[in-house]
Amino acid sequence: MHVVSAPRIFTGETFLADQAVIIESGKIKQLCPVSQVPAGIPHHVLREGFICAGLIDLQVNGGGGLLFNEHTDSEALLQIADAHRQFGTTSILPTLISDTPQVVENGIRAVKKAHQQNPGQILGIHIEGPFFNAARRGIHDSRFIRGTTAEDLEILATAGPAVHLMTLAPEQVDMEFIHNLRQIGYHVWGGHSEANYQQVQAAIKAGLTGFTHLYNAMSQQSAREPGMLGTALAADQCWAGIIADGFHVHKNSIEVALRCKPKGKLLLVSDAMSTIGTDKKQFMLNGQLIQEKCGVLVNQQGTLAGSAITLIDAVHYLVENLNMELEEALRMASVYPAEAVSLGHVLGRIKTGYIANLIHIEKQSVLHSWIDGKLLEHRTGEAVCV
Repeated sequence: MHVVSAPRIFTGETFLADQAVIIESGKIKQLCPVSQVPAGIPHHVLREGFICAGLIDLQVNGGGGLLFNEHTDSEALLQIADAHRQFGTTSILPTLISDTPQVVENGIRAVKKAHQQNPGQILGIHIEGPFFNAARRGIHDSRFIRGTTAEDLEILATAGPAVHLMTLAPEQVDMEFIHNLRQIGYHVWGGHSEANYQQVQAAIKAGLTGFTHLYNAMSQQSAREPGMLGTALAADQCWAGIIADGFHVHKNSIEVALRCKPKGKLLLVSDAMSTIGTDKKQFMLNGQLIQEKCGVLVNQQGTLAGSAITLIDAVHYLVENLNMELEEALRMASVYPAEAVSLGHVLGRIKTGYIANLIHIEKQSVLHSWIDGKLLEHRTGEAVCV
């Protein structure tokens, strides 16, 4: 058992002053006033900043110099996760973009192993593609865009007990395929799609529960056809991830989404690539040179290629550019992602019984993180053990 305290603690609901978090066996045992911390328990006192739940990113293509598609092994996944942890993201869904069935199979196997080793950090897998509309493929390689086969469900069914999220274009699959994905435990989201209103509604009825990188790579709204975008904005029961980096979506469009979606249904994702946690400004993706230019990743034709941000950057963007309260921006990167993948009862809040994935933020920088209650320092911080 040990204790950590800071001037303020954000529980996921509100900020509390002069409180301490008691951690036991990797979980939060309780919150209590600092003055009531039992004597004799190791106590990390953080003199500045605040503690909150670790951030949760449902769309992480890479980090630490590695892309998941190119490094489908558990060691690489832990390296990617650690790169994001340095910036406050303590839980990720490693994301495979469109590739061969063998890469998907290898990726599922790697995630199963990494999840067994670090279940609170590697939550599962996000398989983004290859069942897309080629007209909305974005940076995905056209060689891999295809329809479904009987073998696909067999491979996908091997994912085990971890979280599974599949992004697909509803018009490119049978509704039975979506239903079957739900039956084997997948969360199914729409994206990279030209689907019309009727097609998206049919997919929702079959089990689709969310939308990937809202606004981007999907049919747009018009006066007489809502498209996937308009249908997503009006579907109160569905979640939607959004990339708030100032490049993927205009800030006014984010504001529209915030006004349309019920509170809790719009969440932040990074769509981050291998550059996170490194000083690299370029990398190769399926034979294409991807470069960071003025903070955005693009190929030589100017097509967006994931993002160069982490979730904490997205939190700051919302606070600074949309005047969002810090509390709500943090929820969009912790509470709501956890709820979107049915983990809201164990992650995303500082609450009794929850996994002790925590971060310490001071002056907009993440100084410390805890994974399963274990303190991991980012740089020298003012942590005093008493």
